[in-house]
Amino acid sequence: ASLRRSNGSSSSSSSSRNKAGQGAMIAHILRRHRCSRLLCSRFLQPGHASLPATRTCTSQRAGFQSLSFQQKLIYVSAIFNVCALAVVWLKRQLVMADKESKEVEKIDSMVSDADMSTWSDEGNQYKCFFAAQRYHMLNTSSPDEEQSPEAKKMLEVMAQCREELYKELPDELPAMRPLHQTG
Repeated sequence: ASLRRSNGSSSSSSSSRNKAGQGAMIAHILRRHRCSRLLCSRFLQPGHASLPATRTCTSQRAGFQSLSFQQKLIYVSAIFNVCALAVVWLKRQLVMADKESKEVEKIDSMVSDADMSTWSDEGNQYKCFFAAQRYHMLNTSSPDEEQSPEAKKMLEVMAQCREELYKELPDELPAMRPLHQTG
């Protein structure tokens, strides 16, 4: 009879432990998956509501509302700071992208200016530089070596550049003036 009593009492205590363990497990799952209060109340049976694990589930749901004013102020300030930093970073990225696209356009125009077929254009601001550079790269030593169409084109462009430079110079340069005037 004493065996039966001990078995009976152990089965009732093990069923209460199982009940407590199940409640704690359910509460842990609900907390982990951040279930709503309605879902918490449906899954948790009334007998399990007094378990410590289920009390933490309902107390964690209070969240931001249970904080003091100073704590709320700190959290809101931190979120505001993160948002402000994100806006500044995004604006900087947009400015850098715009700057990069302008640089790409400038490089593309310089590459097209270096092309010999565009040297006759008036808008080509580097044609004199590229013509002189290519002429130097030909490394010619006599006029006989300058008979190719490419060399003739370079010589024409360089002569045109020379004329444009002469138009820009004044009639009397400072070096043409006497150093000391006698008077």
